Amino acid sequence: MSSSRQSIDINSHRRQPILLDTNVLITDAMNDDTVATITSSRGHAIKVSSWISQPPAISYLSFHCHYSSHPKYNNFDELDAIIVGAEGSFILLTALASPRGSERYDYLMYKLHGYGGYGYNGESSSSLEQVPLPHVYPLPVIEEFGIVPNGGKHFDLAALVVDYRSPMKCSYSMHIYSSKDTNWRVIPMVDPYPEVRKVIATKVITIAEGVLGWVDLDHGVMVCDLREDVPGLRYVPLPAPLPQNWYRLKEFLPGTFAKSFRDLVCVDGVMSFVEMEHRVIVTTEKPSDPSKMQVLYDTDLIVSYNLKDLDKKPQQLQRKDGWRIVSWSRPVSSNCWEKGCEVDAVDISGLSPNLAENLASPTLGVDDGDVVYMRSNASLGKGKIVAIDLRRKKVKAIGPYSFENHDPFSLKAFSTCLLPPDDSRKRPKYK
Repeated sequence: MSSSRQSIDINSHRRQPILLDTNVLITDAMNDDTVATITSSRGHAIKVSSWISQPPAISYLSFHCHYSSHPKYNNFDELDAIIVGAEGSFILLTALASPRGSERYDYLMYKLHGYGGYGYNGESSSSLEQVPLPHVYPLPVIEEFGIVPNGGKHFDLAALVVDYRSPMKCSYSMHIYSSKDTNWRVIPMVDPYPEVRKVIATKVITIAEGVLGWVDLDHGVMVCDLREDVPGLRYVPLPAPLPQNWYRLKEFLPGTFAKSFRDLVCVDGVMSFVEMEHRVIVTTEKPSDPSKMQVLYDTDLIVSYNLKDLDKKPQQLQRKDGWRIVSWSRPVSSNCWEKGCEVDAVDISGLSPNLAENLASPTLGVDDGDVVYMRSNASLGKGKIVAIDLRRKKVKAIGPYSFENHDPFSLKAFSTCLLPPDDSRKRPKYK
């Protein structure tokens, strides 16, 4: 399998940003330089490999599971896998590791080839490790886990869960897994602001070593320092929605729709937040003007005098009239947000009107809070990723993005993460 994808320079000694597609590609075509294998909980052979590219190109994982004992199920339609966490060289995915009908999912930790670690035999290699589910209680459905590297091949997982059965003061619980002892533990967490809506996290950000933020793009972030003996929660409210987005947030389920026009990252201890607002022009439909007609037929007049039609209110017509992006930032320890950039689409150098009209899903870069990546709508299976420098008001780069194997309407098309600097001398030949 070959491609013209531009690869990351992994010999660099600075952390490398990538745009990671959270939809895993189901295929038996693997990147031989980064492939890792494991046997699933039900004895099926699993392969995972990575395809890493320089933004704005998309990086992704490929996944395949061979049901050796179920040959009739050996087809791609029976496979499913998504990424539910990424930090540094660690990428967590959940995969359907048994035939359809059993609906048993495995959690798998993939450690990326050549980034900050070596295989067990001393050579640089990718690895795949199964994360066991808790034995004493069912693990709630988690959209995204926080990942804390814990030295070498080890890591911790953390998930903040709303606990509706607990007393009001302890309405959250923190579920933590350690790869060192392969155990789960649950810590009840006190809600710092019980009068505020619960944080239903759709994203987890790394703020500092061992400090994570659970992001509900509707309204706020719960910050937790997992290094503390008794971890606690701190609530950070997000900026209020822009006028056209107020009612849009209320009409949809928490967090699901906000991802299409809001994003938040943390770079060097500073939170960066961005929101996109489409301008909408509302006009009222005007009654028809009979003076523009040369002949008035009785049948048309009788219809126009219909009592039901007379009671109808004029129809409200809406049309989009461009968009703007507003950014805000703050140190995590601050008590306020400071406005950054306010950029209108028409002022962005290198952005054509046709392309601007179809852009959505702003995603902030984790190496630079002033760069936002936006996805164009799919057209015949093809789309684009556009990198925009908000401060300089110009297009930084444009890359292709194929929707052929992914849902073009997914609100969570990709997320950003930083790969650690690579210390190995071998440079993989990414395909």
